[in-house]
Amino acid sequence: PEIRLVGPTEINICDPPTLYQLETNMPGDFQWYSNSALECDTCIATEVFSYQEGILGVSFIAENGCTAREEFDLKLNGTDVQYHIPNIFSPNGDGINDYFTLFTGNGEVDQIELFEIYDRWGARLFQRKNFFPSLESLGWDGSYDGQPMSTGVYVYHILYRHCDGSTYRIHGSVTLVR
Repeated sequence: PEIRLVGPTEINICDPPTLYQLETNMPGDFQWYSNSALECDTCIATEVFSYQEGILGVSFIAENGCTAREEFDLKLNGTDVQYHIPNIFSPNGDGINDYFTLFTGNGEVDQIELFEIYDRWGARLFQRKNFFPSLESLGWDGSYDGQPMSTGVYVYHILYRHCDGSTYRIHGSVTLVR
């Protein structure tokens, strides 16, 4: 039998389920195999979700007993989270760098679960939970209890959720300049 596996060989880890189909010139039985989770492993088409790199393939047995197999190596993009955290910001009302937050451009960070700012003595000055990255106005505006904080170095702690559901902690410091 002639078979052809149809679907992308490279996907983003945060993509929705991806459809793969088998094209063949005769009827028969199918057996899909993969390291990734499959919606149906005995259908002519299947969706792949919960992606993992590795082989994706299908074995085919035609009604006449002849067999064929096709597979490819599934490559994943987006496993390295791309984000940017400024090391300095200037909340002076000029519309440029007035807020401090985590920025991401590729969609790997689903949500910031916890965002905290501390002064050098360990007092928490700011806390926000469960918001989307890159939304500047939800970040820290350089104030505490409505009063602007002075120029200095402040510590941040961020807990974010990756698009695959895993969570990560990052921490560091940022300089506030007035």
